[in-house]
Amino acid sequence: MREIELPIAEEYILKGKIDMNKVIPNEDGTYLVPLGTILDDNMVHNVRIARDNGGKVLYATTSIEKQIVDILLEYFLGSNEGQSNKKNIFKNDILASSAFSFSAKKNLLSIILDQEGLIKGKNKSIMQENLKTIMDWRNAFAHGHVKNSAANGCFVEYYSGNLEKLMLDDSLWDEVESIFIETHSFLKEILKSLKDKSKIPSSKTP
Repeated sequence: MREIELPIAEEYILKGKIDMNKVIPNEDGTYLVPLGTILDDNMVHNVRIARDNGGKVLYATTSIEKQIVDILLEYFLGSNEGQSNKKNIFKNDILASSAFSFSAKKNLLSIILDQEGLIKGKNKSIMQENLKTIMDWRNAFAHGHVKNSAANGCFVEYYSGNLEKLMLDDSLWDEVESIFIETHSFLKEILKSLKDKSKIPSSKTP
């Protein structure tokens, strides 16, 4: 499989004061203004890493969403093999439908967790906050634009009610890794607890 190359707009921002003592007059009355280094290899490298990491955020969010779908499917229909047709319809046409948003899945999951007590106290609050953060990151990279400022570095600019800016530095990527790993672990344990809870011990007739 080959790696594809698609046309992508790149935006670099230069901020700084112009030294008028270095302005060079032309014979036609115009002027040349030396701006120094506008773009270097490091800036290009950082923008490409930021864009690649943003793609991974989108794919990882899809994986988190699939875990939530698996939990909802287990809660409503369980592992009864006799309901395979109903499960397929419920999963593909309802839970996995674009009309049933990530936010809607998150809210329904919260209701189930409250009723079933599958995750308690601080961990439930942490997980809900993680899911909100993941949803914000997904929206930023899905709808925003990665830019690079000579003064401040890489950031993604996007709208969320207002124009927002998310700085893309190593501390942010550390947080991204930590939250996705933690949330994946929480959801994995919730699904396991739900399956264990739904198991009915077999009884033998004497």
